[in-house]
Amino acid sequence: MDVQTDASDCGACGKVCPGLGQTTCDVACAAASCALTCQGENYDVNGNPADGCEVADSPQGNHVQTSAFAETASPDCTDSDSHFVWSGIIPSDRRVHANPSVNGFDNSSGSAPDWFSRLANGPSGLFSPCVEDVLATLVVSGSVQPDCYQLTVITDENQWTAQTDTSGTATVQDTSAVYTDGSVVYYEVSKTCSVVETHTVAYSLSGHL
Repeated sequence: MDVQTDASDCGACGKVCPGLGQTTCDVACAAASCALTCQGENYDVNGNPADGCEVADSPQGNHVQTSAFAETASPDCTDSDSHFVWSGIIPSDRRVHANPSVNGFDNSSGSAPDWFSRLANGPSGLFSPCVEDVLATLVVSGSVQPDCYQLTVITDENQWTAQTDTSGTATVQDTSAVYTDGSVVYYEVSKTCSVVETHTVAYSLSGHL
C-alpha cells in the first residue's frame, strides 16, 4: 500500500477516493490527493465525485461540423415537406474529459456543441412555389442562464448566428434564396457562457427550408 498513489488508501489508510469503482470516470491518487476525470461524453454536472460523471450526453459523436448528425430525409424546399424537429441535451461540467477525449469539447464553457445537417433540395417541380430559404428556432430549458446558448446555421452561401434571449429562444430566418440546390445545410447548438455554472440543458431545434 502506498498512500501517495493508491486510490483506495489515498493520503491515509482506508481513505478511498470518491468515485472509485464508478464506470463513467477514472479516479487516481497522486501525492496523496484524489483526482477524477470523466470518461468521454459522461459529465459530472452535479460536481459530486461520489457518483462519478452521472450525466451521459445525448446525442453523442456530433460535436464538430464534420461529424454532424445527418438527417436522412432530403425533401424539397416546400416548408411543410422540409419541416424538422431535433432535440438533445447540452451538459457542462468542470472536469477533464479523457479515455476517450471529446472531439469539439470547449474548456471555457465545459461543454461540447451539437451539430446537425441535412441535404437541401430546391423546388421539386417546374411550378413549385417554394423558396430556398432558412428558418430555424432553438429553445433551451433547464438553465439558470437561458441566454447563454447560440444557434448557428451555415449554408454554401451564407452563415447566421443567433443568441438565445432570457426566455431561452433564438431564431435564424432569411426569406431569400440562401442555398444551392443539392447542397448541405449545417446547424450548430452551443453554450457560450463560462463553466462557472454547470447544467444539463435540454433543447429543441425546429424549422424548415
